[in-house]
Amino acid sequence: MKKVLTKVMLVALMAILPLSFYAQKKQQAKPVEKYFYISAEGGLSVNHTDLANYGFVPFYQNGAWLLNDGYVFNNFDGKVSLGYQLGKVMGINAKFGTATLGGEKHGQDLQFVDYVDDATVANKGFQDAMLNKTTFMEANLNLTFNLTNLFFGYNPRRVFNFIPHLGIGGIRYHAGAVTSTTGAVTPNIAAKNDAEMTYTVPVGAELNFNLARMLDFFIDYTFTWAGNDRLDQVHKLPDDIQVINDMYSSVNAGLRLKFNKKRDDINDMVPDKVNMYTDPKQLEEKDGQTCFDVVFEFPPEYFQKEAVMLITPKFNYEGGTIELDPVTFVGEKVEGGDYQVSYKNGGTFRKNYCLDFVPETGMEKGKLVGNPMIYAYDGTIYGNEDEITKNAYFVQGGDHTIADGIRYVAPVQPPVIDTTPQEPEKVYESVGKIFFDYNKSDYRAGLKQNKNNVKSIIDEINSNEAYTDVLIKGWASPEGEISLNNNLSSERSKTGKDQVKVGDNVTITTESCGPDWDGFYELLANSSIKDKDQIANVLKQIKDGNQREKELKNMMKVYPKLEKLLPELRRAEVFIKR
Repeated sequence: MKKVLTKVMLVALMAILPLSFYAQKKQQAKPVEKYFYISAEGGLSVNHTDLANYGFVPFYQNGAWLLNDGYVFNNFDGKVSLGYQLGKVMGINAKFGTATLGGEKHGQDLQFVDYVDDATVANKGFQDAMLNKTTFMEANLNLTFNLTNLFFGYNPRRVFNFIPHLGIGGIRYHAGAVTSTTGAVTPNIAAKNDAEMTYTVPVGAELNFNLARMLDFFIDYTFTWAGNDRLDQVHKLPDDIQVINDMYSSVNAGLRLKFNKKRDDINDMVPDKVNMYTDPKQLEEKDGQTCFDVVFEFPPEYFQKEAVMLITPKFNYEGGTIELDPVTFVGEKVEGGDYQVSYKNGGTFRKNYCLDFVPETGMEKGKLVGNPMIYAYDGTIYGNEDEITKNAYFVQGGDHTIADGIRYVAPVQPPVIDTTPQEPEKVYESVGKIFFDYNKSDYRAGLKQNKNNVKSIIDEINSNEAYTDVLIKGWASPEGEISLNNNLSSERSKTGKDQVKVGDNVTITTESCGPDWDGFYELLANSSIKDKDQIANVLKQIKDGNQREKELKNMMKVYPKLEKLLPELRRAEVFIKR
């Protein structure tokens, strides 16, 4: 068993070694995080000597499970190690440990290791012996091979990794006493007082689980081949010897603490959280050029202090790709770059660009995109995407659309102006409003704002005999969620239609207008609220509707008077066309 297992594991690891060097060289285009680490582990030590030759599965022997044979679960080991990850696949570590060995194996013909010849040794052929306890200390140097990175690509944040290892070291041991398991044989080989030493070859593998950026949990199973056959003080009779030297193994669980060079984890910086848009929002051609600002918005508590982000805006269209000047953002602890971003506050930044516009090349239907490249600062700020790819570990989130197309108006001949007098076009004119409670769309006549409203609206309609049709628009105040506001405004326009009574030959049209931001800004401008201009500017800069409504709710906590503006916006307004 020992002989076959040793050969298989050594051959397998010798095959892995050249593959590992190949992987290190092949993947150099994407450098890795290299780091020191310390680990501690502990578990069971299992005897694989001549006297207690447990197999590869130490808890299953001779067709039966050994839940506790007095040895497997009573011999323990502990180890500490110091290591360094050399690259994507290979690492190195030094391990130091101590353990005990014990056990028994029935029905074997054994003899003491220090016999002279068969005639002078009375215990030739004794059976049913047991090793009470051998204690030892060991130290070894190991190479590790991350096969998961080798075969499935490098990922420093992968949750699960399979990592075999191969090493060489030494052991200092005190061989324990050998006694009989029955009364039939009494070998009484005393424990040795003097410590002995020999070399060792540990071979094994671990299942590694990445709990956090700096912490791993692992389960390790290691077989160690000793350089002599004295760990149990006995060996099989010469006619039955298959493997000369002793072996032992350990089944351990442990924790590994990694000292990564960078404290900041760029994998936490999700590129989707970066908001990019143009000002003006619609790109336009003017005098053969398209000029605009690209606005970059970073949320609070996002930009890591030792991180760098490169964004290269690109305009993709049928005729090709126009790559604009890259812009570099850096964290608070990085010097250089175009803009420094606060971790606590985030920030908004602008960069101006101009494109030469060429008609009939598909630029009208093109897209302006940006793909942030994020990497940890290592003393160098890289100026373009190629340099980052070759020299840094980075993350990307894919292209984000910044703007769609370029508006282009082809030159045309001046139109012929018709000077014939025209009848004035009939337009809609407001004749009154119906108001609603917060989050309600049913009509309440008792609402203070609705006093005599419906009656005055109907009177106004009836006094205008020349009207042709009626339009009722529904609105909602803007502090709610978009889909809810759209539904409320629709229902309020229908309620308004139910309250307005007109002749059967008149068509009433309803229109859902959603949240009334324009009305809110007008009421805010005419109010006495402190900082009203700053409030309006902040809200207008937020393009996402749901985010803008959340910000309004936050501001209402600071400026309670804002809430008093909202009831005027919860309405259905009646228009007639005359």
